[in-house]
Amino acid sequence: MRFRQQVETCLNYWPAEGPVQRELILGTVGAYRRPIDSRPVLIQDVRGQEGTFTLDIHGFQFIKHISQHVASFDEASVKTHMYPEAESILKNVTGATRAHVFSHITRTAPYESVEAMADSTDPDAKATRVMVPARHVHVDQSESGAFEVLKDNMTALEAEHLLKTRWAIVNIWRPLKPVPRDPLAVSDARSFHDKDLLEIYGRVPGRQAKKDYDAATKGSGFGMLYGKYSPGQQWFYMSDMKPDEALLIKCYDSKDDGRTARRTPHTAFVDPRTRDVKVARESLELRCLVFFEDQPLA
Repeated sequence: MRFRQQVETCLNYWPAEGPVQRELILGTVGAYRRPIDSRPVLIQDVRGQEGTFTLDIHGFQFIKHISQHVASFDEASVKTHMYPEAESILKNVTGATRAHVFSHITRTAPYESVEAMADSTDPDAKATRVMVPARHVHVDQSESGAFEVLKDNMTALEAEHLLKTRWAIVNIWRPLKPVPRDPLAVSDARSFHDKDLLEIYGRVPGRQAKKDYDAATKGSGFGMLYGKYSPGQQWFYMSDMKPDEALLIKCYDSKDDGRTARRTPHTAFVDPRTRDVKVARESLELRCLVFFEDQPLA
């Protein structure tokens, strides 16, 4: 397949060698001092061929969707207006019988704000209090983390019923304004092997900073996956995304048949052409439990 252009850049992976850190305190300065393995990669621009990619084959899918609520975006009304909208999108796209948005994150701060904190003498435990593009290769939930999320958001009776059939976690990521910098890259799930994913427990910060994560999780934390570099990994993005476009990203799928994509690593990245742009990217990601009660578990 020929793509219109490609971007040469570096992505931040978890180091393959050295001591393994099994826990991170999310939203703290220390989390941005974690070790990284920066690797040069090529990221293909799918613009014009975005319809080629699907959730169940590649682990991601681009869609066109005009939201009634993005133009007049209001953080206070996300749960009221955009949660039901996202659930409807996912049922229509995937054929799911049920969808439940369990959290969201709005990112409006420039990455440089946390870089400055990481380079300072601030203690590791200090809360950053800002949401920036996630410039590290990751999957939002590990398998155990996905189960934590489901049990945190469903009653015991609901969970018992829903765990008998296929279920998944899918993010809807969309720009609130045209993307000026820090675009989002996704890896073809087939090219990123399980051996190159490391499980890390992300713990929610305590006391005052906890409220920063009230929209992100109901629990005290969850298992995540961080990616390690391998030369066969394939990366894609769509250039110049606008608010009427969205990206669906699969984080977990109970269907384990050897053919269906179960998760796709993703990351924000620095496009050298927009490196000097000062305007921060503004984006919203809605994290959704998706249930297929008419399909077997695996």
